[in-house]
Amino acid sequence: MALDVGTWVRLHDGRTARIIELDEAAGTVLASTPDGHPVDRPISFAKLRWSVLDREGLRVRMATDAAGTRAAAVSDPVELVIAALVDAGGAASATDFRTALTPDPIAEADWPAWWGRVQPRLKSEPRIDPSQSRHGIYRLGMNAGRSYPKASELLKNESREGRRLLDARALVEIRALVAHDEPLGPGERALVMEFQALAGRPDVDPTDRFLAADLGVAAGLTTSADARAIVGDDILRVDLCRVGRSDSRTRAFEWASALDDARDSQRRLGKAAAPLLLSAASLGKPWIDDGHVLAEALGVSRDAVDAGILGWSVPGAPESGPPKLPADLEAYRGRIQRAKAWLATTAVTEEDPAAGELEVKTPGTGLADGALRALGYLAPSPTHHPLWRNLMDDLASLVWTSRIDMARITGQDRVSALPVGGLEALIRMAPGSGMAALRSLVVRRFAEEPGELRGTLTAYSEKAHTDELALILDAARMLIAKARVRPIAASAIDLVRKSSRTDALAFESASLAGTIAADHPGVADVLEFLSNRMAELVLAGEDPEPVPVWFSAVGFQRFAGRVNSRVESAERRMDAAIASEQTLAERLEQREEALRLRTEALGATRTEAGTDDRSATRRTAIATLRPIAQALADSFESASLAGLQDAVQTVLGRAKVRPIGEPGQVVDFDPTRHRWVGSGVSTDRAMVISPGFAAEGEEDANEIVLVPARVVDPTSG
Repeated sequence: MALDVGTWVRLHDGRTARIIELDEAAGTVLASTPDGHPVDRPISFAKLRWSVLDREGLRVRMATDAAGTRAAAVSDPVELVIAALVDAGGAASATDFRTALTPDPIAEADWPAWWGRVQPRLKSEPRIDPSQSRHGIYRLGMNAGRSYPKASELLKNESREGRRLLDARALVEIRALVAHDEPLGPGERALVMEFQALAGRPDVDPTDRFLAADLGVAAGLTTSADARAIVGDDILRVDLCRVGRSDSRTRAFEWASALDDARDSQRRLGKAAAPLLLSAASLGKPWIDDGHVLAEALGVSRDAVDAGILGWSVPGAPESGPPKLPADLEAYRGRIQRAKAWLATTAVTEEDPAAGELEVKTPGTGLADGALRALGYLAPSPTHHPLWRNLMDDLASLVWTSRIDMARITGQDRVSALPVGGLEALIRMAPGSGMAALRSLVVRRFAEEPGELRGTLTAYSEKAHTDELALILDAARMLIAKARVRPIAASAIDLVRKSSRTDALAFESASLAGTIAADHPGVADVLEFLSNRMAELVLAGEDPEPVPVWFSAVGFQRFAGRVNSRVESAERRMDAAIASEQTLAERLEQREEALRLRTEALGATRTEAGTDDRSATRRTAIATLRPIAQALADSFESASLAGLQDAVQTVLGRAKVRPIGEPGQVVDFDPTRHRWVGSGVSTDRAMVISPGFAAEGEEDANEIVLVPARVVDPTSG
């Protein structure tokens, strides 16, 4: 059984799968089921236990377009019968059809009615031989061959690098058709000629041009030399990963080796090796060996070819198209493992033109270049993140262990443009010397993309045991060195120096220059001048504006000395104050003792004087009240209130107590000398209804109101 990449097979357990990688050197084949499950087996096992499926068969149709196949059960049921016959080898019974078509794409319950509708149509179908139908057997007829698209339909609307793509699946099918020994019929021959003509179109993808030309050679419609001339130097741009057949790959190398201007063709491709060489390296042995031989003829180094081992057909790269996950990642993991083994065991002997002698070199440089390219393209996947991360770490490890110059790694534009995932993988797997080489790169990338690279900077600082703040400052200095703000800051500091300004703008300008242009010759002088000015204000006890102050080492020492001098002076004054306070405390204590003694003596004196004062006060009160008591006694004998009033007034007069107003007298209302007893609120004028009494004040003192006169509204009645 012939196995090729892209071939559909029936696995030993009955599942359908597609071959995605064939490593003849390692003797292994990798297939993927429609749900993405990888199946890795030895080639010998696959040839013995697997069977090749026809692309037009029912199994492949269900694997590639299950929904369309189910819809065909209603729209074109005969097609399903023919597809089942293809899988059955060209003959099948009704029982075979039921087994193949149920329960998918036809439900078991729907089968009797479905088969009843389809069976009569099979007798009139030209692609089916019904001669054995009476025995329940149906066969593919002579006209049941595959139908192929026209050449005009083979051109797809897709393009790669500005050139049209062909339908690769149709090309492979036609190539398989002409591989048989049977001669082509007239219609098939015309169809192959139409496809072959597409090889001459320069707007078609180089690989597709080669496949179309190869088809004409395989069909015997043209010679290899004529086909090679049609493809021209596009042969160097052929991607062998898309050329499934081994004989076609060999032909591609033959055509490339026969180019008259092979070196010029390679030179037009630039520094990188031709895609033919890179794709050959990605396929492993024996193709990488053929690539090395061709590279020597083209003047290309082995390292440039070896870059394709891991750097070509990376899942997610432009030449690979959208990745099919996880199958593509699983297949790529096998390539990494082979690369590791190859790096450990492979060495080449080359002549050093400068030294004129032989030396042994490892193929690490090219392998590292390819691994770096893969770090930039390997498609991340949240669903398959652990697998993707492991592959990224393996690639980064290969970069660092390939024994090449660290500076060469970090100096490449490809490294500078690595996505965050690739850069972080290099950091995770870097040795000590590698971390040192990565520092400037990480700082530069952070300066360009501080938001996106914040976590990367943290990861680097932790791995390198480096202060993260120092890295951030390095990034800031890097940006400053590239910006025009430096001459602006220098202009500001020159103006401040010439004007001797000390306002807030001068301080701000000095701060800017100290940050941006610290090495400017005038910065130190201005900073020293302004810091001295600020120190004078602070030491003078003033409240200066809140401005940034930069002290030089000498200026700070001077300021600190002046502050220290003031502190020492204050300490001396404080010591003197403490001593004075102690003296005062002693004097105060002495005076307090003397005061205590005087207070005790005064208390005793006051006690004695108080006793005498109380006796004198009592005698005075008795002498004052005796006339009042006499007048009160006389008023009882004479039964006269007027007499009592006269007597009391006489007594009050002797004590200089005078009446306030007379009954019936109208006066100006004085709230101090009068008390309003009438209804309503007080008025400006009032009538006295009973006099009050006031004692005369001593010397210039005001009188003392003993009893205010009672007054009412003079109009009240």
